[in-house]
Amino acid sequence: MKKLDKTPDDDLLGVFQQEKRKELGGVVPVAKVPRPQPVPSPVVVAPPPDDPRLVALRAETTALQAALAQAKEALQAAQAGLQLAMTTQERLDQERRQADKRAAQAHERARGLEAALAAADKSALWTERGLSRTETAQALALLAVEQPQPLLAALMAVEPQPLAQLLNDRLALVCAAAECQPTKDTAVLRVAAERCELCGGSDLRGAYRTFAQATVTARLPSVTFIGGSPAYREALRTLHRELKPAFELEVVAKKRPGEGKRAQAARGLIVIWGGSEVDHDTTIHYRQSGDLVLTMNHRGLSGILPKLAAQLQKTARS
Repeated sequence: MKKLDKTPDDDLLGVFQQEKRKELGGVVPVAKVPRPQPVPSPVVVAPPPDDPRLVALRAETTALQAALAQAKEALQAAQAGLQLAMTTQERLDQERRQADKRAAQAHERARGLEAALAAADKSALWTERGLSRTETAQALALLAVEQPQPLLAALMAVEPQPLAQLLNDRLALVCAAAECQPTKDTAVLRVAAERCELCGGSDLRGAYRTFAQATVTARLPSVTFIGGSPAYREALRTLHRELKPAFELEVVAKKRPGEGKRAQAARGLIVIWGGSEVDHDTTIHYRQSGDLVLTMNHRGLSGILPKLAAQLQKTARS
């Protein structure tokens, strides 16, 4: 055993076999290795022949499954198409509603524009002023030089009133007679004497002299003209200064502070110059004042003075 203890581990098997060999007389039994047994081949059992009905049923099932798959695909495609159609229809309905709304708004704007254009139609103003198309162009050119800013504002305004006021105040249709010349800041459009809004082709000084005589005869201490353009009011003042009739003359262009008290104190003849643009706030104070109130719807002095004289003569006789 001691010998075995001193033997290296790698030689233990060899030493053990030698010892065994000595004990058995030098014969070492060899363990028999069993032979591998052959593996039997698996027995292949042939399947029984298929029943034709089963084969047909299987084929029919396969066909039905394929048809079902196609039907599912078709259903999915139809559902997708229906969803797309519903989405498209909803979008079209929304677009139609928006289009209807825009059309209604456009219609309202068009109606408003038509109303505004109807209200802003200023062509009648030139006709009422007695101007031809050529004279209208000439008047526009004159006003563009004399009153550029007021003219632009009047033409841009929606309402015709600013242009009517400008034509009344700053445009004079007069002849070449010396007594018919308006003051500055007035566009002068030369016309024939019979169309002159101051003299009308007649003797303006004679017309005022006749009017003044009728006023004195009617025992009216004063005459107040309400309205009229600046040119015509200045012409009245000039004629009154030159002829010096026996009554006081006052012209009122627009409402002034304390106009009510002024109107209450007014005496004599009150002439409402209805042919020109006069504020109602101005005229209302004078309609119940004075000794006699006359409304004249003529623009120029050539028309208003003879009619005033005739009316005063009629009043004096009565």
